[in-house]
Amino acid sequence: MEVPSFEGTFLFLCMTQTKNAKQYADRLMTMVNSTLPVLNRYTEQQWKSKKEGKWSRLEILGHLIDSANNNHQRFIRTRDEAVPVIFYRQEVWNQYGAYNDCNPELIVGLWYNYNVFLANVIEHIEVKDFLKLTSDGKNEHTLEFIVKDYIDHLEHHLEQIVKGEFNQN
Repeated sequence: MEVPSFEGTFLFLCMTQTKNAKQYADRLMTMVNSTLPVLNRYTEQQWKSKKEGKWSRLEILGHLIDSANNNHQRFIRTRDEAVPVIFYRQEVWNQYGAYNDCNPELIVGLWYNYNVFLANVIEHIEVKDFLKLTSDGKNEHTLEFIVKDYIDHLEHHLEQIVKGEFNQN
């Protein structure tokens, strides 16, 4: 009796449940394009005002730039290396970025353009690469999880900026 071969079945099943890279890229672009006009309406004081121990709107946007930077590495290195370990200390990055000392227009423009670029990077991820793993030093995640988590994280913090709910996480 011949045993049926299931080689490639797991990969096929995972690939059929994976979103198309273009869907993720489109979601990211929709989010940044719809948010940009709102961000451009804030005054410098609205960007930089903050409560004790909390980040300002500008520091939250700076955090999103730091996140974009680190996730950019994940999007590339996960496709190129065997389980790269990529993490960062967000409070330190935000502190050393000194975002509240920057011109808000500079930070908004950097955030917008970096995300337009990342949408392009995401759109060019092959479906098979979504199954590759990366590590944050504690846990391993698929590249698809990282892409989705990046976009969800961005959405969460943009809502904080727009609603004025400032906190560090």
